[in-house]
Amino acid sequence: MSVTDAERPSGPPLLRAESARLLVDGVVMYAALTCESRGGRVVVFGDIEPLVRVLSGTAAGASSGSAAVAGGAFEVAGVDVSSAAFRHEVGVALRDVPLPERWSVARYLEWSARLAGLTARDARGRASECLAEVELLRLAGRLTTSLVRHERRLVTLVAALLTNPRALVLVDPLGELEPQGRAAMFDALDRASRARGVVVFQPSLSLEEVTLPLVLGATWVVCVRSGSLLLEGEPERFLGHARAYVVSGIGPVLTLADELERLGVTVSRRAGSLLVRLPEGTAPREVLAAAVRVGVGLTGLAPLV
Repeated sequence: MSVTDAERPSGPPLLRAESARLLVDGVVMYAALTCESRGGRVVVFGDIEPLVRVLSGTAAGASSGSAAVAGGAFEVAGVDVSSAAFRHEVGVALRDVPLPERWSVARYLEWSARLAGLTARDARGRASECLAEVELLRLAGRLTTSLVRHERRLVTLVAALLTNPRALVLVDPLGELEPQGRAAMFDALDRASRARGVVVFQPSLSLEEVTLPLVLGATWVVCVRSGSLLLEGEPERFLGHARAYVVSGIGPVLTLADELERLGVTVSRRAGSLLVRLPEGTAPREVLAAAVRVGVGLTGLAPLV
């Protein structure tokens, strides 16, 4: 995703949560999530499944209580994700959505537009407009059964544009794609994001070839872990965390933080976990050794990126 100052929205934050209480299957997954993004290209990574369940359930008009906002605020582009308007104001493209077999791409998009409330005539026109917007008109006559994985994801992205939403949400659009497929997805994302904000949910980020362009092209990056916000900020903040680890454990975790700081490790205390940045020459095994010394049983020691 590429970004220019002109593309940064001046309206409400693209992603905002204020003490959001999120339930999945009746279980509290986020008790009081609070974050506020800046700019028009946001990447969220970490424990994203509860967030995705809430967003996808609303986008599909699900009436069951399997995933819901039970308190606080959770918004995309100023739209309450629990509101009826969300389905039309925010386009959601999930990963690897099943497509009807042996339908043409044009027929599938027209059908999707009809489901969104457009007339048959308007649906045909809108399907063509959305394909043209991301320069994918070449797919219109292709059968869904002939599409390779990245092409199927591109069609799902186009379907999310049919209501002309103010924001677009994508879930793991790069997962398991070959380089050619990733390049095609980045190109479509760039084109789709010129007229609206984009939020990409990724289970993990790497400062390597696969997801580095997402980080570099974002205006804001959010990391969520263990039911809370771990870190958020501009991409540069994450590029400086190449040796950062998320540490969780059972026992005197705050004592472990003190012990690590004594060893020269930078420690940020978070709800239920520590964010540690190891200096050059220090290995993760030294965190393990420190935990043993202070009596903490580690339950997690994972790279931040």
